[in-house]
Amino acid sequence: MPHVDKNWPYVDGATFKRILKACPNDDRQTFLGLCRLTALRRNEALTVAADKIHNSKLQVIAEDQWRPKDRQPRWIPICQDLQKIPKRSPKNGKLVRQLTKWKLYKYKTILEKAKIKQYHTFRDLRKSCIRDWAMWFPAHVVRQWSGHSTWM
Repeated sequence: MPHVDKNWPYVDGATFKRILKACPNDDRQTFLGLCRLTALRRNEALTVAADKIHNSKLQVIAEDQWRPKDRQPRWIPICQDLQKIPKRSPKNGKLVRQLTKWKLYKYKTILEKAKIKQYHTFRDLRKSCIRDWAMWFPAHVVRQWSGHSTWM
């Protein structure tokens, strides 16, 4: 059985707000919000379209360039903090417009500007969201929302 490091850093709400305030533009805020508040993977957050939001839920579907791990479309609830995203984004475009995975290297600079000493990865943001969900919802619901094909 492989070793799993269980001492990953949890990103709480106050820390996340500091990270968002340090973001230089809306695209970076939107990207980080999708990672932390909807548990999207990095590539999912970069490719999700604005027209996939319906009645405070986000639909993540398999696309040509990237396919979710479980290969099934899924619906993720959007919290109130994230519901303002469609107002900033075009209706028929991506939620994250000007950001590519090659431009994500400035994330460390954002953390330094927010005066956060411990480095948090995008995966830590996703795992923090899944942990929050697990405190309030049944495991099968969390598994479906997070896009896991099986629950460990």
